[in-house]
Amino acid sequence: MDKVFSDFGQVIVDDVCDVLNVNAAGGQIRGYQNPESSLLESGQRGVPLRQALIEAGRIRLRPILMTSFALIAGMLPVAIGAGEGADFNAPLGRAVIGGVIASTILTLLVIPTVYEIVDGFRTAMMRGFGKIFTTAEIKPKPAVEA
Repeated sequence: MDKVFSDFGQVIVDDVCDVLNVNAAGGQIRGYQNPESSLLESGQRGVPLRQALIEAGRIRLRPILMTSFALIAGMLPVAIGAGEGADFNAPLGRAVIGGVIASTILTLLVIPTVYEIVDGFRTAMMRGFGKIFTTAEIKPKPAVEA
């Protein structure tokens, strides 16, 4: 009986590892490429910021929309408020749906735009401070006589 259970357990572990794409023998990830790490490396490869933001948006668009639509679909019955006593929970459902829509718009549009604006501001400030500190003449200190 123990042999059957351990074989069954091993099959489950192997199936879970296959789904998660993890090599159970070495505990290493096989064939997985993290989209965020490739985008971080793109900055080191010299990809312009706007192109990297567009690529990141394209990579993350589908999972974000799928999650948002699933949450909205799950909250629709609560927001509609059909049934006895549902009037009490309907405002909560509407608030959750509004929050999900707002956060989706923020995630996909506003945050990348603000990041690009702040990065441009930071670059301009660094350029300005660089001119101030590199063009200033450095006068040697007079020798102190003892």
